[in-house]
Amino acid sequence: MLSFHGQPEVKRAVLSQMHQHIKDATMGDITVGKWRLHLYGWQDQVIDYATCEVALGIPQDLLRLGVSFFEGFPDGDDGVREVVRTRRRFVKAIPVGVDLTPIATRFLLWLLFDAKIGPACLVDDPLMVEATLRVTELLSNRLCGPTPDGEARAALDAARVAEVAAAADLAAVRTPEARERAFALGRKQDIWAEERRRSEPVRAAQALAAAARYASGDAREVTEVSHCLVWGHDGVSPHDDHAHLDDRFAEELLALLREAGTPDDG
Repeated sequence: MLSFHGQPEVKRAVLSQMHQHIKDATMGDITVGKWRLHLYGWQDQVIDYATCEVALGIPQDLLRLGVSFFEGFPDGDDGVREVVRTRRRFVKAIPVGVDLTPIATRFLLWLLFDAKIGPACLVDDPLMVEATLRVTELLSNRLCGPTPDGEARAALDAARVAEVAAAADLAAVRTPEARERAFALGRKQDIWAEERRRSEPVRAAQALAAAARYASGDAREVTEVSHCLVWGHDGVSPHDDHAHLDDRFAEELLALLREAGTPDDG
């Protein structure tokens, strides 16, 4: 499968329609041949990733990453224009006539080894190390072709074991008794810091499990990996700069697209 089916005119047509959407401050459909595509996914718009893949020759896991990291809030006409402009930046960066199948997997490998939030760099618990090794090996092997079911199950099981252990460790400091004792000693900040520290392996294990499910063939899980690392199981991000993390992810995705080929806008 080649991006835009190797036809620069397909990409030009998509970008032209998106440019018109910016001018009109609307998030309308994109027409590609016989298909009418939603690329914005707002309100009643549902992005059919499978159809977009067929129409555009772009893997749906890559499209899911693009939608996740190149987004915004369409508050008023200016907000709508910014959303479309941001999404168009992603589409414009996609080279023509390239097999982009490996990009999402390469992105996840980068993410798992990221020095700021990647489990491979931050967590040294033996169970987590085992899970990280299995999952990263699974993703690396996926770049060479389909992975055996047994290998995928082993990686997912290792991640689940690590998550159960980490969750139990976190729960030990979240009991009413532990909190009351800390509050009575005037150590409220200490207990919160400890909870934050112990939540890190939980988030990492959840991200590894999502990566294993993705490598097993579930393209929907590709965005869950970054979500788990940033927000975790309870939806509360421990990262003070979490608002900027998506920007970092977006820039890395653009860098991988640049490595794959030169964007051709015609």
